[in-house]
Amino acid sequence: MPWIWLTLRRQGLLCLWAFVFSCLGRGYAADRSEPLVVVQDGRYGYINQDGKVTIRPQFVWAGAFWRGLGTVYVCGRYASIDSSGALLPLRIAVEGRFEPEKKGEKFGFVDSSGRFRIAPNFDEVLPFSEGLAAVRSGDQWGFIDTSGNFAVPPRFAAAFYFREGVGTATLDSAWSSSIRRVQFSPPNSNPWT
Repeated sequence: MPWIWLTLRRQGLLCLWAFVFSCLGRGYAADRSEPLVVVQDGRYGYINQDGKVTIRPQFVWAGAFWRGLGTVYVCGRYASIDSSGALLPLRIAVEGRFEPEKKGEKFGFVDSSGRFRIAPNFDEVLPFSEGLAAVRSGDQWGFIDTSGNFAVPPRFAAAFYFREGVGTATLDSAWSSSIRRVQFSPPNSNPWT
């Protein structure tokens, strides 16, 4: 997932703003109300959009806020943190969304409680986008829906995300400037509705 790292100096703090990055995958987007990660003397904390410290730098590591929660490493484990600084159990997924999770050598998708909703039967997966997720079974990629059923059977050398009703996949395995890509819409869909 391509990250955009910005380095800012404000009030003597080195700010690493890792929140703005490609909307591929989980669909993150910069939200001006969410705190930003800050590093001071090797400790991580959070600042607001004006550069004011909202959660003092005290953590070994901190991750960007997303939908109201950030992630911090404290006391040897990861935990979620809200904008007031209260620590919460680690959020696996946002309510109503499935997130990729590995179990053994296979991948599946878990809900916000951490329970597998789509069994770990895949060799590799990408997060859901527009209700479909690219998954690899053996050497071929396809797309599954949120029930775990194949909406597009595995037949591609690589598959990516859906955007505006169009999926992108690679037919051949040769990664060169002449990659043949196929763009398609899932069966029975209308990207303009």
